Amino acid sequence: MTRLVAIFLLLSLTACQSTPGIDALQESDRLLSLKRQAAEAYADERYAEALPLYQELNIEIPGDAQLWLRTGNTHARLNQPQDAIRCYREALKNDPRLAKAWHNMGIIQLRQAANTFTRMVQHIGPDDPLYPRAIGMSEATLEVLKGRRDDNDVD
Repeated sequence: MTRLVAIFLLLSLTACQSTPGIDALQESDRLLSLKRQAAEAYADERYAEALPLYQELNIEIPGDAQLWLRTGNTHARLNQPQDAIRCYREALKNDPRLAKAWHNMGIIQLRQAANTFTRMVQHIGPDDPLYPRAIGMSEATLEVLKGRRDDNDVD
């Protein structure tokens, strides 16, 4: 009988240690806190502080397109265009209808194109047959970007 009581107590203690409902609730609270911290840092323009928080959230919740979008925006604001584009693509894998990800990726790619053609003009001579096209492309991409609110504008 004593042995039976001891087994029952051992099983009861084991059951108390593994309470999946409480663990899940604590994990949910942790993720909500992480989201809040990341959003606050982003809103306060503390992008270097926000980035690792968003990166951790992307690991924990990889299918959240909005988190990938915000991570992309954070990279964009930190002048990390390739990383921003990678995050926008990840957001679009999760939600191909996410217009802001398409828009922001396009803005960054336009900036890269404008930079490429502007640098091309600086490095080739006016006697190069592609010089007039490079000038035209540089002016065209810069004109499209001129309508933007500021140089680092991603939504």
